[in-house]
Amino acid sequence: MLLGLVSFQTVFSQKFADKKYYLVDSLELKILSVDDRKLIDSLLVIYHQTKEDTSQLFQLNLLIADCENDIWIKYNQLLVEKATQLIKQNSSNNKVYKRYLASGYNNLGFYYFSLDDNNKAIDNFNKAIALSKEINNLMVIPVALNNLGFIYKQEGDILKALDYYHQSLKLNQELKEESEIALALNNIGGIYFKQKEYDKALKYYLDALLIEKKSGTKNGEARLYSNIGSVYKEQNKLIEAIDYFNYSVKIYTQIGNKKGLATSLSKQASLELKMLSNEEDNNVQLQNILAKHQKALEIYTAIDDNEGKSYALNNMSLTYKKIGAIQLAYNYAQKSL
Repeated sequence: MLLGLVSFQTVFSQKFADKKYYLVDSLELKILSVDDRKLIDSLLVIYHQTKEDTSQLFQLNLLIADCENDIWIKYNQLLVEKATQLIKQNSSNNKVYKRYLASGYNNLGFYYFSLDDNNKAIDNFNKAIALSKEINNLMVIPVALNNLGFIYKQEGDILKALDYYHQSLKLNQELKEESEIALALNNIGGIYFKQKEYDKALKYYLDALLIEKKSGTKNGEARLYSNIGSVYKEQNKLIEAIDYFNYSVKIYTQIGNKKGLATSLSKQASLELKMLSNEEDNNVQLQNILAKHQKALEIYTAIDDNEGKSYALNNMSLTYKKIGAIQLAYNYAQKSL
């Protein structure tokens, strides 16, 4: 333990990482957060001390999973290269090496998707699936299937997206992965919502909500309350929609999910504006609605979400128009562009 601590302190003080220790090129220590630096150093101490290839791959896999800095992709490339070389040696551990390689391919798929390179993302997700099937390892397959479903949904190929989401759901049910089952149900519900098949969307959302409530996953629970509220809004069940948006707002507030809170506040306030009668004195309600949109705008600004800011500014414009403040409505509409 003392040796590891000394090594940590020595390397920590360097401006640039020593490739012999850090294993990758062009790593500037100063760009890493304190948590990432501690994570990388602690795992690499074990990596260098162990003589087992499987243990080294395990340390790399942990680093890739938990590192927040984009440097994880370099370690993922190292994992892919190392696992590929070990597989070529045709040892008795090949099944383990292939499991790590499949994980690396899935990670590469995620990376290329983040770069909007869907072709490379699809290629790597399919590699992950094929290799996992070869060694009968089901853990990576439903994740990769879900990712493929998301890409095809984004590209507008709804039938393919649904097919991949259903495949992911089936495997997760076999594995009894409750959180992943809820995610797949939510994603399928999202497809049906987009297709305006609201009864089907509601069924999948409600099934997912039951799982999230049972498991105590507050983030997923809040997201589903918001999604169900959106369904009820489209079905013109406005009171139910308001209730579900309110449930979502309360939970997002409790857990500190700022983006989720801003989105649910915007949905709730927009629906409240729609429900106002033109014949009544709505000044108090309008000010409450405006305050919600203002809070959403502040959150979107704080988290640097430009799309959210535009959405909130447009909502404020519509609210000012309802109030009768036409110049303010125009100003906010211009800002939203």
